Amino acid sequence: MENETELRVIIFRDEDAWIAQCLEHDISAFASDMKTLKKRFMGVLAAEWNISLERNGEPLAGIDPAPKQFHDMWKKPKRPKKVNFAKSNTVIMAEAA
Repeated sequence: MENETELRVIIFRDEDAWIAQCLEHDISAFASDMKTLKKRFMGVLAAEWNISLERNGEPLAGIDPAPKQFHDMWKKPKRPKKVNFAKSNTVIMAEAA
């Protein structure tokens, strides 16, 4: 049985790339545009979800939280948007201020 999970993902620009970094688990993706970034991040998240479920019996088990610097970026997120993921789980994506 899966527990409900809410994951926060901070989005920010670094030179020529957009980066999406999950805070609760150190999972990230990058792309040259926002549309591709969101699609790519959700694909990486799905892969990590399934691999850890298979290996550890629990989604995202064994994946440490993101480093503190990313948590600090979440203090005033811009335009947070909720996306449903894997049944009753939610991903909140927001741009860094």
